[in-house]
Amino acid sequence: QNAVTGQTRLHYVKDCPFFDFCSNDIIKALAIRLKPKIFSIGDELAYVGDIGQEMFFIDKGSVEVMSSDGKTVFATLVKGAFFGETSLFFKTKRTSTVRAISFCEVFQLDKCDIDDELRQRNFDLSRMLDTFNSIANSNKRRNAAVAANLEASKMKQNKLYKMIDQSDSMNVSAIKTRRIFLPHSVFRCHWDIACMLFSLYFATSILYRVAFVLEEDISSYRRWLLVDFSIDIFFIVDVYFRYTRFAFVYNGTVVINRNSIARHYRKNGMLLDVFSCLPLDVIVLLIPGLKDSVFLFRLVHLIRVRRLPSYLNHIEGYLNGWNIRVSAAMSLLSKTFFYYVLVNHLCACIWFLIHRYLERNIKYTWATTDCVEGGDDAGEGCLATWDDEMGQHN
Repeated sequence: QNAVTGQTRLHYVKDCPFFDFCSNDIIKALAIRLKPKIFSIGDELAYVGDIGQEMFFIDKGSVEVMSSDGKTVFATLVKGAFFGETSLFFKTKRTSTVRAISFCEVFQLDKCDIDDELRQRNFDLSRMLDTFNSIANSNKRRNAAVAANLEASKMKQNKLYKMIDQSDSMNVSAIKTRRIFLPHSVFRCHWDIACMLFSLYFATSILYRVAFVLEEDISSYRRWLLVDFSIDIFFIVDVYFRYTRFAFVYNGTVVINRNSIARHYRKNGMLLDVFSCLPLDVIVLLIPGLKDSVFLFRLVHLIRVRRLPSYLNHIEGYLNGWNIRVSAAMSLLSKTFFYYVLVNHLCACIWFLIHRYLERNIKYTWATTDCVEGGDDAGEGCLATWDDEMGQHN
């Protein structure tokens, strides 16, 4: 177990420049010492003024490095980045606050662990400290430059004032109109939950009706078709919102520019979403003689089901944002059980579809011979019955 754990986390320590002088044994030992931690949106991983005892490696999500007053963001760190390394070498107070701007999974390396490993191997820290000081000085220069530029941008006679004013001019009313479309807003949360529930409804109902609802019974499902058409309209609106309104997070920054939103959606399955919204079933209802095939033409809407995993991930992020903690093991187990039930349902429908459409003229099939005790094959009480006059089963 230690070997597997160390191998999966090895690259975090290896990619850290001030561990370049360590032997492979030390790097592997430190990788095993890494502890997984989970943080929700808004959680602070490091506090300005604290004397830390650990550093962090980002595995998933993104964080922002802020000034002591919380008004200036010095940097945005994403997967593969590290921070808090000062705590490993010096007893100095942290100079910045680090806050999660998305659901984050990080690995924590404690000072006591690295001290223990290096002490056991009589490692000389001098070369490592030189690299560390170089990184620390670079970070200080970056933070100072960002703070100075932000202050200078407030002066009208400065060039930065004009540059920021031109590229980032946005009135307050425009920001307010977009607030409900921002990631993790209450509206987006409810919208994604509705998308998940409606997609799940399509996944369970569409194929079931194609397989099990007989032509003569379609008229009794007209009310359900109204529900289906209403959901279709919802998904058409969803395509519009995702193409024009729904902001997204890129490298820790919320993107609200409409051209960028449209370009992002085009690259992430827009065409399939549009195709899944085609109203083929409505057109079929308008053509005499094809009304009995309405459920067959609704199969196109099953394409929407491919979005279920992303909806589940979004909802998991919302739960963490509400401080409803779900362990990784419980989350994985729940998703596995969910997909297991869903796949079994779809397989059962497909299995009956094969019987119904490919074995229509065969009297004795698994469905016509699966009868209640005492029932005749292909007769009443079986999964399917045979009609001698038509020469086919239902």
